[in-house]
Parts: sequence; C-alpha cells; structure tokens
Amino acid sequence: MSERKRNRTHSDPGAQKKLSVAQGFRLAVQHMRAGRLQQADEACTRVLGADPFHVDALHMRGVLAFQTGHKARAIEILGHVVKLNPTHAQAQNDLGMILHAMGKYARAEMHLKKALEHSPKMAIAHLNLGNVYRSSGQLTAAEKNYLRAIRLKPELADAYGNLSLVQMQLGRAGDAAKTARKGVKVKPRYGLMYSRLASALDRQGLFEEAIAAHQRAIELQPGLVSVHLDLAYSLAGNGQMEQARARYREALKLDPENVRALDGLARLTKFSAYNDDIKAMENLFDRKTLPDPEQIVLGFTLAKSFEDVGEYSRAFDFLQQVNALHRKTYSYSKAVSKARFANIREAFSGESLARFPDAGLADETPIFIVGMPRSGTSLVEQILSSHPDVVGAGELSIMNGLAAEFVKDPARPDFLEAVGVASTGQFARLGRAYLEELRHHSRDARFITDKMPGNMLYIGLIKLMLPNARIIHCRRDPVDTCLSIYKNFFSSGGLHYAYDLEELGHYYRQYEDLMAHWHRVLPGFVYDLNYEDLIADQRGQTKKLLEWCALDWSEDCMNFFRTKRSVNTASIVQVRQPVYTSSVQLWKKYGSALDPLLEALAETG
Repeated sequence: MSERKRNRTHSDPGAQKKLSVAQGFRLAVQHMRAGRLQQADEACTRVLGADPFHVDALHMRGVLAFQTGHKARAIEILGHVVKLNPTHAQAQNDLGMILHAMGKYARAEMHLKKALEHSPKMAIAHLNLGNVYRSSGQLTAAEKNYLRAIRLKPELADAYGNLSLVQMQLGRAGDAAKTARKGVKVKPRYGLMYSRLASALDRQGLFEEAIAAHQRAIELQPGLVSVHLDLAYSLAGNGQMEQARARYREALKLDPENVRALDGLARLTKFSAYNDDIKAMENLFDRKTLPDPEQIVLGFTLAKSFEDVGEYSRAFDFLQQVNALHRKTYSYSKAVSKARFANIREAFSGESLARFPDAGLADETPIFIVGMPRSGTSLVEQILSSHPDVVGAGELSIMNGLAAEFVKDPARPDFLEAVGVASTGQFARLGRAYLEELRHHSRDARFITDKMPGNMLYIGLIKLMLPNARIIHCRRDPVDTCLSIYKNFFSSGGLHYAYDLEELGHYYRQYEDLMAHWHRVLPGFVYDLNYEDLIADQRGQTKKLLEWCALDWSEDCMNFFRTKRSVNTASIVQVRQPVYTSSVQLWKKYGSALDPLLEALAETG
C-alpha cells in the first residue's frame, strides 16, 4: 500500500469504523468457537453498538441466546434478522429449529421452507424440516426430507438416526435397522445411533441383540440421558418393568427434571397416595419454564398420577390445560373429517364393491385389529399373539402408505375417484405390496396381526386387496373410549380429533357410522369384539375369537400377560397384567367435566 493510501485510510473515520467492526466480529467468532459464550455475546454487543444493523452479529446473538436457554429472546432476535435480510438462510434455519423446539410447528415449517427456498442444498435445513414433520405426524414428508439431507451431506449422523425413527413409526423396522447401521458406520462412536439401532432391533423381536446395542450406546455416552431412556423403554416394552424403572431412575440422576424420564417412571407406577414424586412434577409444571411439548407431556403425566390417587377433578384440570395447549399447534376441521368419512362410504358402496368380484390375492395371513384407539386393540393382539400360530406385528403403517398411493393425492384423498378408475389388477398389486411388507415380521407364521386402529378407514380397500384377510373390530363403551383417548398424548401425531372433547365426540360418531356401513356392505367380513364382554368372560370370548380366526384352542391365550414380545403402545403396562375391570365405566368418576363430550356424542348420534 502506498504511503498516500495508508494515510488516507488512517484519516478516514468511516474506514476505521468498518475495520473496527470487522475485527470485533472476528473476535466474537473466536470466542464462540472456543465456547466462551458470554465473551462472544459481549463482543457482538460492541459490534452492534457501532453498527446496529450488523446482521451477522445479530444472528450470532440469537444463536447465543438459544444456547444459554433464552429461547424467547432467541426467537425475537432471529425474527429481527430475517426481517432485515429475508434471504439469510442460516438465520431462517436457526429460527425454524428453535420454533420447533418450542412446539411452534407451523411457524417453524414456514421459516425452514424459506431457508430452503434461498439455499436448496442446505442439508441441515432439510434435517430440521424433517424433524418438524415428524413431530406433527407427517411421517412420509419427514422421511423425504431426511433422505434429502443424507444425499446432500452423507456424514450428517442425526439424519440417519431420525430417519430410522420415522421408518419404525411407518412400520418398517427392517429399513430402520439398516438406516441405523449406516449411521453407525458414519459415526461409530455416537451412542445415540446405537440406541436407534437397538430400538429397531427390538421392534423386530431381536431383544437380545437390542439390549447389546443399548449397552454399547451407554458405554460410549454414559452421560447422555436419551440412551438410558431408550433402554428403559425397550425393557418396559418387553415386560421387564423393574429393570425399566431402575433405568429411568438412572436417567433422572443425570437430569432430575427430564420429562420423558418422569413420564416413563410414572407410567410404570401405580400411585396410592399423593407423594413427593407427584409434588415435584406439579412444582415443575407450575413453573411453566418448560417448552410447550414437554409441558404438554408432563401435564398428561400429572393427570395420570392424580387419577391413580382418586383426585379426578385435579386430574381433569391438567387434562383440560394440556389438551387445549396442544390443540393450538395444528388445524383441524370437523367438516373436512365428516366429508372424508362420507367419501369413503360413497366410494366403497355395495355397488362399487360388486364391480370387482375376483379382486385381490387369496392369502389368509393378515389379521387386522381395528377400532378407535384405546378400545382394547392391544389386549386383543396380545391374546392372539400368545397363540403359537400367530405373530403380533403391532401397529403398522403399511395401509396408510398404500391408501395414499391408491388415492394419488394424500393431501386431498378422494377414494370415490380412485375406485372409479381402479382395475382388478391394481388391487392385486396393492395386496402383494402389503404382504411383502407384512412378511418382514415373520417369513413362516400362519397368521400375522396388524393392530393399527385407524385401518378401520380402509376395510373396503382391504376387502378388494386381500379378500380372505380377517378383520377384528374392537368396541368399547363410547365415553370410556373417548376419555381414554383424551387422557393420552399420541407422540406419533395424526390424531388431531383427540384433543378437544367436542371434536372427539363428533369423530367417534363418524367412526360408528362407518363401521355400520362396513357391516351393511360386507356382511360377515368384520368380527365385532366388545371390550366389556372380554373382561367379563375372558375364556368364553377368547374361545369365540380363536374359532373365528380358525385357530385351535391354546391355554397360552389365557396367560397372555406372560407372553414375551415387544409392545410399543400406550397399553405397555396393561398387557402385562391379567384382565381387570377398574377401567370399565371409569368416565363416571369425572362427572360433569365430560358434559361437552356427552353432548357431542348425543347430538351427532
């Protein structure tokens, strides 16, 4: 640089200011990379004092706020950043990630899509968008985004782990295990990836291999709470309740306010009186410092705990709060739901079904167990899977995927249009695709159960795909069913009717109308099993059930609670006990609190 230029730079205040700002921001970056978060924030503050619109310094302050636990402040700062510069893809991504952590799924999705609009190859944004879709129950969309993230950045380990989780939720445990194994190769000393592999192996019934993978996860990262939680869940799902409790307690030693651990331990405990454990959870809930998703889970846990000790009014207070809180996170329309049920009834009328007399594959392997959630489907599957000729595969999402393929546009499913242009060969192809997926759970079992309750929507399609399949419809007192749904948080998403009593009652009546329709147009295809009858006469009802399934009597079915298999539903504890009557007519304990539900059931009935 010439002497004249050097002198001009020293004498130019604007140039000196720019140099000072740039140096200040470089210092902030150095502090942040070294983990000196407070010093990084102070350096950013000095930069912003000199240049209030320094977007990168603002962005860093937003990230620092999040890292130091100030999520609301982080959202405020990053929101300002993307207003100043909407094309700042990294800020859009970070804002979306934080909003997701706070349970603001719609806003998170919007910002992550903006990040990808300006930076389509941003792998981390695809990962974060997949996380939003997974949390909101849009599993197919989540899978696509995780796969895209992996294609863009094959070393992104979290994408493999989360993809594995989604594949398990979609009922593809084999694919989930393969994905997790790839993740282990990418990051072999990442304990969480071994946990994902363990969960997939557990779902395949490979319990010993699963335990070994869980233990490897803990060896690698003993201080990571989630690996202890995943092991606890596997142990509980396989009936090892005391070992599961011990593992939940280990997790709580590491993080005494971990909501997933508190919930898991409470679900495995029958409280006999208000105690210090309930008091601690209540204090944590009342502080309202948790992100909404965790606050919601804790509220359901407290409702369960207060119901245990007979304080039904207090239990309902928590239910009302957290159901309302979760209901704000998504949109749901009774009119759209009603139209969907009507579309299915019209599509699979007696006349349309008669158009395909020889459709489908003559295979008897599947036993579908359907109904509303919490209607006894897990109990019935546990009874059947105790028979030597039956393998219980649990809740499978195979039919959801095939139905989406059948209607072409899952966002606006039109079964009437799809049936109108369908061919006999198409139903055979769908049946073959279903059986290929189902056989991943057993290559040689005579029967395999699929207990996804929502398959009651697809009974007409099942008839055309697999006319020799058996369908068991579990029925339970309507109010007991709806209350049990209202008392549970369904982490897989999708049950958008479940978190408002009036909407719940409305949906229940649509379901009843649909089941009546299936009995009219497909007489004898569906076997009704009443939960209350099964509880009152287990032997007699089990004998009828086995006869309908063409199964010989097995005394093992009476001792279903001793059957060793993994259970991964909200009934994880109940199916490990002999039948009991305490849940029959339980709704009466809640008195007038359930009036909105009773009115909805009456008005639409």
